[in-house]
Amino acid sequence: MYKIALVEDEIDLNNLKYNVNYLVNKLNNYQHHIAVVKADCYSHYDIKTINAIISGGINFLAVATIEEAINIRKYNKKIPILCLGYVHSEDIKFCAKNNISVTINSLETALSIKNYKNLKVHIKLNTNMNRLGINNTKDFDETKKYLMELDDGNIIETVAMFYKHGITVCISTQVGCNMGCRFCASTLG
Repeated sequence: MYKIALVEDEIDLNNLKYNVNYLVNKLNNYQHHIAVVKADCYSHYDIKTINAIISGGINFLAVATIEEAINIRKYNKKIPILCLGYVHSEDIKFCAKNNISVTINSLETALSIKNYKNLKVHIKLNTNMNRLGINNTKDFDETKKYLMELDDGNIIETVAMFYKHGITVCISTQVGCNMGCRFCASTLG
């Protein structure tokens, strides 16, 4: 018979905060510092753990499920949260109201959210690792354009180009992009 050793670990929240702060300061040229706290902080969940991470300088959280996002929202109303997993259509309105970004990993998901103006999204593309993401190129033409309206009413365009070897995506990061790509309406800005 095998004996199972019980393991107990202890997180020093001051050390966690220090380590996170060290990394944030080393990577200070980024706007967002995202901590992936899915699976209950990898089985170390406690709101104190998340608060230590935030106190260390993290300004964005990522979770696997909407349930995890809802649980964090009970304690922290402000920090942006990205839900990496599937979000049911019934929960989209909650996400739009509560600063929870949803992951678009299929054409169906993209079409189901088109009526939510304040919803923030993360587009997950399968880049031939065949894990998650939009990968069914039969749903798309060779090139697919997506127009996105910003909060201020300006429009930017994303262009996805599908090839046998993978996907190339151009995402305009500003209105009136000056790259001059002939296929992109953002240049016309």
